Amino acid sequence: MTAVVAREKVGGMSTDSSGRQPTVSSVWTRDVSPASRSEIVRLCVAAHREQDFENLFTYLPGDGLHVLATEAERVVGHAVVTTRWLQPGTLPPLRTAYVDAVATSPDHQGRGVGTAVMRHLADAVADFEIACLEADRPAFYERLGWQEWRGPLGGRSEQGLIATPDQKGIMILRLPATPRLDVSEQLTIEATDVRIW
Repeated sequence: MTAVVAREKVGGMSTDSSGRQPTVSSVWTRDVSPASRSEIVRLCVAAHREQDFENLFTYLPGDGLHVLATEAERVVGHAVVTTRWLQPGTLPPLRTAYVDAVATSPDHQGRGVGTAVMRHLADAVADFEIACLEADRPAFYERLGWQEWRGPLGGRSEQGLIATPDQKGIMILRLPATPRLDVSEQLTIEATDVRIW
């Protein structure tokens, strides 16, 4: 017989009948313990059903900022921010809070955990010029104030522009220092050894 757990909404996040509610905090990549790294990787693999997340910490610089939702010392929600450089139209490159590995444990989805993580993240990156992410579910982010970029997308390298016409789901979040933007203009990002977007 399966136990039914009563849930109620508290502060926008559900709690179970024991009264536990996930807490949201942030930590630098360099300070994430080996055990927490393993937990984050397991969470991302389970949430996205994508084994490549096993390599997450090989891609991240030490100054990445992880936002974690934990419940009973278990990581149930996650996102990480690294610094990248977006260039909208003819503006100079903007210091960008680039968001990756947004994940909620499958048994916590639909309880407000992802929303709490992304709201905490937006506060944590307020000193950047803009925030950006790639989304496969834009509607979730749109209700949190993110906007999908409609113009052409590309990467910048020493060799010049790398067009990415098939790239979809690039979204931005305007922050206090974000200049006036036209989301139908071209948007480029610096290409790295492992990725463009």
